[in-house]
Amino acid sequence: MGDIVKKSKKPKKEKCRKCDGSGKINDKTCSTCKGTGKRDLLHD
Repeated sequence: MGDIVKKSKKPKKEKCRKCDGSGKINDKTCSTCKGTGKRDLLHD
């Protein structure tokens, strides 16, 4: 019998729209992406 392999859902990264990918808004860390400039998106 074959092994069952489960596919894990890995988040894909997308540019943060709130800070436009810069990671900062008015010299403060963006709260949406936490300063990374990217945010996670889960796709099925």
